[in-house]
Amino acid sequence: MKRLNLVIFFILMACAEETLKDEKNNRDAMVFKSETMSLYKKDMRAQFEYPCKKINTSPLESIQQVPGSNYYFFTENIKKTSFTFKCKEESIIYPVGMGIITDINRNGNNRIFDNKYFKHYFERLISTLDFLPNDLKRILYKNYVIVDHGFYFAENYRLISVYTNLSNIPESLVIGSEVNYLTELGIINNDGFDILSLTLLNNEEGKLVAQDDIINIELYFQKDGNEFYLGQGVDISNNFLYFENLFK
Repeated sequence: MKRLNLVIFFILMACAEETLKDEKNNRDAMVFKSETMSLYKKDMRAQFEYPCKKINTSPLESIQQVPGSNYYFFTENIKKTSFTFKCKEESIIYPVGMGIITDINRNGNNRIFDNKYFKHYFERLISTLDFLPNDLKRILYKNYVIVDHGFYFAENYRLISVYTNLSNIPESLVIGSEVNYLTELGIINNDGFDILSLTLLNNEEGKLVAQDDIINIELYFQKDGNEFYLGQGVDISNNFLYFENLFK
């Protein structure tokens, strides 16, 4: 009996150590890093809410849904800086946290590429930079809401969140409106082709198909004139589920 009790004791100790190790790894999770700055989950003041709530969010299925992955944009491969979450049909979208609306648009379109000269300039610039700059990315936004969270999530880092691929944005929302976890920003838009939120996943037959009910969200930390997207500098090659512990 004593020997059995000892075996059970060592098993429990091993489980406790593994739990503590997992908790430490979770606290030490990197939010972003660069040559000069970095932010860890343990230094965050709050977790992000899933934009369509966790109960309505499907588990991530592909590395193509998270920041830091590469995706094909027109004729170039560029670095993805946003999340594309798949939600239940026509899910309502909410902010990731408290903040103030700094920009909003209900009548966007992507007709800028009707101008072949601008499209050529656009592609050439992306080829040179190897990423899509935010000023040009904003041109691609259709219906969108931008929220300034100030320093709500991290001390000394201002956070900006951008929600695109929306429809039915409430008329009551205007620039300067205060928002929280329960403020409705709109509904996922499945009408038409949205470049930023296009997500290809394998169907039951193994074929890549464009997904409906996708919300595109970008999260940017700003400090001292610098800007970092969530996941910047993080190696996700072996674990695209890395970011799930940052959301609740």
